Amino acid sequence: MAKTGKQYIFLTAFILLILVILYIFLKSSGILFKAPIQSSNLVKPSYLLQPIPKIDKIKTIVDNPKFKELKYVKSFFEPVESTVSGRANPFMPFAETEEKK
Repeated sequence: MAKTGKQYIFLTAFILLILVILYIFLKSSGILFKAPIQSSNLVKPSYLLQPIPKIDKIKTIVDNPKFKELKYVKSFFEPVESTVSGRANPFMPFAETEEKK
């Protein structure tokens, strides 16, 4: 009987260890305990802190002759051209090719 009692103690300790690990994992991942979102923790980006300009001010800027003098130099993003390189399927083994004589 002493051997089975000792086994139950180890089994209980093992189950408690598993439960503690699961509790820590669920608590750290936020699945089990979700903290309420507080607005003081959220920080707005700096461009959202500035007021939106009125439409008259935007219209004045667009109608400015200096703005109209701006010239298109080049595209901001250069297109990426795809090239054929490598094998079509990199996981396919190399095929032995017979050389013609």
